Amino acid sequence: VLGRDPRVAHLVFPEGARGISKRHCVLTYDPNNKGLWIKDCWSTNGTFVNANKLSPEYPKLLLSGERFYLANTIEQFMFSVDSKETT
Repeated sequence: VLGRDPRVAHLVFPEGARGISKRHCVLTYDPNNKGLWIKDCWSTNGTFVNANKLSPEYPKLLLSGERFYLANTIEQFMFSVDSKETT
């Protein structure tokens, strides 16, 4: 969980973070797809992937190289997968 509320968020933004909700979005790693699912938690200002606003009803599978941001473009994140296989 990403957001401003330290009681529920694992990645906590400061209270004054512009546009970030207390519980903004959820990230879940999918080892089968080697991707990261992102889901907006009905945030006030939205969660965006590659400049497209996510609908809270539909999680999006982030693929390596895709960027996401919360509310505005000030804090951007890029998801990347290491291509090395481990056994």
